[in-house]
Amino acid sequence: MPSSTDWPQAQSDLRPDPQALFGRLSNGFRYVLLPNPKPIDRTSMHLVVQAGSLQEAENERGIAHFLEHMLFNGSTHFPPGELVKYFQKIGMQFGPDANAHTGFYETVYDINLPVSDRQSLREALQVMQDYAEGALLLPSEIERERGVILAEKRARDSADYRAYVASLAFELAGTRYPDRLPIGSETVIRSADRSVFKAFYDAWYRPDNMILVMVGDFDPALAFELVEAQFLQMEARAPARENLATGQVKHEKLKTFYHHEKELGSTSVTVQVLTHDAHAIDTADFQRRQIEEQLANQILRNRLNRALNQAGSPITDVSAGSGIFLRQTRYGYISADCQPENWRDALTLIEQTLRQALQYGFDEEELERVKQDYRAGLEQAAAQAGTRDSSTLARNLIRSVLDDRVFRSPEQEKLFAEPVIAAATTQTLQDRLRHIWAVSHRLVLVTGNAAIVSPSATPEDQIAAVFNQSQATPVSPPVKVQRAAFPYLPPPSQEGRIAAQQEQADIGVSVVQFENDIRLSFKATNFTADEIKFVLSFGEGTAGVPAGKSALATLADDVVNESGLGQLDKEALAQALAGKKTDIHFGVRDDRFTLEGSSTPDEIELVFQLLLAYIVDPVFREDAWQLVLNRYQQTYRALQQSVDGVLNLYGWRFLSGNDPRFSLPSPEAFEGLSVTDIENWVVPALRQGAMELAIVGDVDRDTVVRMAARYLGSLPGKRAEPIKPENRTGPVFPAARQMNVDVISQIEKAQLVMAFPTDDMWDIGQTRRLNILAEIVSERLRLRIREKLGAAYSPGAFSHPSRAYKGYGLFIIYIPLAPKLVDTVQTEVEAIIRDIRQDGVSPEELQRALEPTLTGIKDRFRENGYWLNTVLAGASFQPVQLDWCRTIIADYTSIRADDIEQLARRYLDLSKRAVIRARSAGGT
Repeated sequence: MPSSTDWPQAQSDLRPDPQALFGRLSNGFRYVLLPNPKPIDRTSMHLVVQAGSLQEAENERGIAHFLEHMLFNGSTHFPPGELVKYFQKIGMQFGPDANAHTGFYETVYDINLPVSDRQSLREALQVMQDYAEGALLLPSEIERERGVILAEKRARDSADYRAYVASLAFELAGTRYPDRLPIGSETVIRSADRSVFKAFYDAWYRPDNMILVMVGDFDPALAFELVEAQFLQMEARAPARENLATGQVKHEKLKTFYHHEKELGSTSVTVQVLTHDAHAIDTADFQRRQIEEQLANQILRNRLNRALNQAGSPITDVSAGSGIFLRQTRYGYISADCQPENWRDALTLIEQTLRQALQYGFDEEELERVKQDYRAGLEQAAAQAGTRDSSTLARNLIRSVLDDRVFRSPEQEKLFAEPVIAAATTQTLQDRLRHIWAVSHRLVLVTGNAAIVSPSATPEDQIAAVFNQSQATPVSPPVKVQRAAFPYLPPPSQEGRIAAQQEQADIGVSVVQFENDIRLSFKATNFTADEIKFVLSFGEGTAGVPAGKSALATLADDVVNESGLGQLDKEALAQALAGKKTDIHFGVRDDRFTLEGSSTPDEIELVFQLLLAYIVDPVFREDAWQLVLNRYQQTYRALQQSVDGVLNLYGWRFLSGNDPRFSLPSPEAFEGLSVTDIENWVVPALRQGAMELAIVGDVDRDTVVRMAARYLGSLPGKRAEPIKPENRTGPVFPAARQMNVDVISQIEKAQLVMAFPTDDMWDIGQTRRLNILAEIVSERLRLRIREKLGAAYSPGAFSHPSRAYKGYGLFIIYIPLAPKLVDTVQTEVEAIIRDIRQDGVSPEELQRALEPTLTGIKDRFRENGYWLNTVLAGASFQPVQLDWCRTIIADYTSIRADDIEQLARRYLDLSKRAVIRARSAGGT
């Protein structure tokens, strides 16, 4: 399909966001400028080239993506290697997928500017101009980059990816999509010369085929002036190419598909329809139908979720939906994951659930629930419109333009949707669902680890037989489910008394302690309008798991979340909270349990009602235990057959001296355990343990204190103090040891992990410097392992200090690579470490590591999540956290090269390093 040269609104009765400036220069170059104040001073800038893998000829398969890489390897104003230094200088991270991506229809280049003054905007636009017309495409750089592309191709290869590729070939048969996956053909990657790159570049990177998107805290008049100065003189360098026909899907009757991928941990069953659809213009009528489809599909998903949570359910996950895929294929689907032996029952369940909805429709209670949830999403989006993140906003804008959809503001979308939602009836949604599925074919797919074997019938015939048998079975009308009420507990009759209060005025934090020893800390912010985030901390988390039962820590959070509350199971609770914008979930961290989530100012009392219910009326359901255990078995099987799973399955335990708290346990580890064991672990912490609530966001001080006093301060006393890190039995690092792991897998991969013992996180100055050391090591790995050797796509290093265990921390180097390169790469890594220990780091190298870190810190300072999770949560147990925000910028700014050198000499001792070498060993 031809790439659009007109804005979507040009042929629509919908109007775009009035704040966005859509324009076109006389040479056809288009731009969108959207002022947005968050983050302050930042600009998210993107060059969208309307050419991707679908524009490739047969001898160019993979060139669109390879060319994307090449634009970082030498251009008019940036010799090879210099562009990354520019990114680091302005405070941008550089890494895999962080600065560009290639899809079927597009290639997009990204720059996130920390400041939006004239000089910074002009420099960034110079980079974008170099992308557009200044690529050098040096043969030596092409040759060097081949290894990186092949490493990326290997890194992306997985059982999931192989199942996706096989399914796509079945679903989109007759089109070019299955043969134009962006990663491309290995033959082309290995052999394409400069002329192939140059021909593609000149044909598609032309002014009338590009769009510049800028979203951020800039002056639009200045931005237009600079865009015009940079791009007005750009000219096409070659004649335009015609887009090749993509082909059309043409499915008829019943078609079945089977793909056995034994290295997947589960089986997926799907029923779907796919039809060719001439490119739909984005009109009011189109959007009305989209909303009705979304409402109908959500009711279908709600029904599937009820089936999922029933005792003995054959499924472990569900989904359903409809829409337009890759611009021209309309789809509808219903899908479930299951254990391999349950594929027949799972297929029967989804087929009959769909047919039941098509035949009998929906009831008023179901309709009202999805209406309330949809309205709540619209209201929250409109309320938060003024504090949206520029990068997220830019991505949404790019997606709208590429999909030929009118980009509208949240307020526009809300005003449009409200009458559509109000007018929707059960008949409207049943008709809409019928329209999605009113075609003459059904596609039935079974993929994953189910071995469908029979001497008398092919797998495809067996799938068809199960589907036909299900269709021959009459379905009954659905049982109506009455909506439960929440809250169901009576409110506390009196408020708890405040024992102490403290104001940390310089950081805007208030701390309140009630007489029952529950503590409240909160900070009012305007970072994101209409947003509240909270964490209730209690207990010891994984550090306190009962001896001999460490496997509980792996499942406890999901079991609690799937169980719901004492008087309401998970689905009943979701029904009761329809239309609410508050969410809550239970978590297990290394050093504590949490009840955490988000809400809005008008639902602050609901937050406390939910917290109270989880504290005094928790439940641990057997059905939830079985569901979560089944899901875990699927995850474990998949990890067990993948090199990528080695660190999680075996590595963390090895690096802790075989401490069982640091591994994903085998399914056999759960034998003899039950949901009661989780209850016996968690409930005492809820009943008697120290408890602290942290809240950050759009809150009113008096309201928060009053609600906390009423719902938490009135609880029985909780005087047990948490165990300090120094009093816990901690892990032991396996100095100078090596673990070799052979993974039975057909996917040729390897993994090299090199770890060094460091320290816990509580010396915050040291922790920060270890972070910078990790950035410096990561950059050297990029230069020597990725760029020089072409041996790995995404080598990296990170510091992992423990919060829960005194004196325990890890410095980890992690490199996915080809099996034949493990020895070579390990030798190179050791050389990098020796160089840093012997020769130190240069001031320039240090600065390139510091700038992105400081930029990130400045952004995080205006995010509720930073203040909640880094500063407030857990601060009553570790008050030193409150000081971290006071020193972080000054401390990072003060880091010197000799600080880093001293840490490298202290901790990166090759005689103590532990090594994990994992590789695929083949097998059947």
